[in-house]
Amino acid sequence: MHARADRRSVAAAVDLSRAIPFARGGRRLCFVDPARKDRGIKVRRPDYTLADQRRAKSAWKRLRPLVRFDDNRQDEHILRRLGQRRGEVAFAHVARQFGFVSTSLGLGLSVELIRDGDGEISRTLESYLTIHGYSPECQAAVEVFCEHLATYRVPTRKIMLCNVLVQEDVDGQIRRLVLIDDFGTTNYCPFFLRTDTSQQRKVLRKVDDFVARIHGFVAGEVTPSAVSLLD
Repeated sequence: MHARADRRSVAAAVDLSRAIPFARGGRRLCFVDPARKDRGIKVRRPDYTLADQRRAKSAWKRLRPLVRFDDNRQDEHILRRLGQRRGEVAFAHVARQFGFVSTSLGLGLSVELIRDGDGEISRTLESYLTIHGYSPECQAAVEVFCEHLATYRVPTRKIMLCNVLVQEDVDGQIRRLVLIDDFGTTNYCPFFLRTDTSQQRKVLRKVDDFVARIHGFVAGEVTPSAVSLLD
């Protein structure tokens, strides 16, 4: 399921030169895979290199090798290990990855593309809250999502509202929330080398912070993210 490389990586690169990204983050762009509408391809923004990212860090973090700043490689590693350790059930609320693929914009990471029942790409939780508020239905979905992250000890950094998608059915009912980014840990100790108790404690802290961020956003105390899906 989580192959290290897409089969196309040994063939012609996927041409994204004329494609328009459907999402833009601080460091990456995300495109719909031209060959598979149920997958996306994450590539690094050409205007923000790994060297640029390292220069923006504190002095001691700049000592790290460039590869440590490669989000695609970090995501691939974490999600592959998650699948190995927890099994397929771990991805009920986490977007899958399918390995690397060569593109005209450089090496990309093939990922599961979350779509609603009507075929449209699912909106972010931040967007959903802006439109609908923190409804009882959304609160219930958040509770299930958080319980899942804690149960399967999904390694996350800061869970941003723009990196959680709200997948809806054709009738607009929430099907599930899905984490699409923020994987990994900010600490030096690799997450999967920690004890189960230490992993659980760390995930619960991130989940509590996530719920607090939701309430802060709804109350107008949290600034909307610059990361967004593009029209």
